[in-house]
Amino acid sequence: MNRNMQILAALPLLALITCNGRAPAPVIEQVFPGIVQWNVEVERMIFQRSLDVGHLYELVDSIAEYVSISVPPDPAGRKIDSITQVIYRDLSIEPITDTAPIQSTLLQRVLDSKSGSCLGLVSLYLGIAEQLGMPLYGVLLPGHVFLRYQDDSIRFNIETLRAGISRTDSFYIDYFDVRKSQRRYLRNLSNAQVLALYYFNSANTLRDLGRYGDARRHYRESLRLFPQFREARDNLRLMRKRT
Repeated sequence: MNRNMQILAALPLLALITCNGRAPAPVIEQVFPGIVQWNVEVERMIFQRSLDVGHLYELVDSIAEYVSISVPPDPAGRKIDSITQVIYRDLSIEPITDTAPIQSTLLQRVLDSKSGSCLGLVSLYLGIAEQLGMPLYGVLLPGHVFLRYQDDSIRFNIETLRAGISRTDSFYIDYFDVRKSQRRYLRNLSNAQVLALYYFNSANTLRDLGRYGDARRHYRESLRLFPQFREARDNLRLMRKRT
């Protein structure tokens, strides 16, 4: 049995399911395909490994299908709870709360190792939520990202590094010492802005590996997607001074 089939077998009933001045930031209808493409690029660039994209989509689609048939179409929170249970209970994925290597953000490796960083777990949530048409957003903090469900009547946060529990905005403001002037934090990110966080993450890794040309390219892509992303702009400026 290959690794993807082992992961699918961990989910109840899944064996019965058939898998089916600056330029403005671009508009991206769905973020998960962009995250998958980023995974493909990083696996090839850093690890000289090809990614089986078909298997990855099949796996995420199967989890989404399981959630959709296991929860009645009533409170949205119940579907989020079901996604959370699949990730942390059925798949037994452990959050990495310390400084995490780039491997912990790559989705197939998250599933294989059963451990992931905040960005790695965010990508899994977003892939499932997009299949289900759920309004789930990435939210940026200094050195961290979490998720927020928000529709016309319900709004709550999802902390992926604490097994999907809900934290209040005031908790994040106090814990991360977010000032009122830091308006880019705690807002719902667009799909393009979420994707920018992944390119920023890989740019930092490429910089640390001494691959400065590739790092600059990924910082620029991050800024193309999220022109107001100060951390990416500052890191690119520092690289220009040092190299």
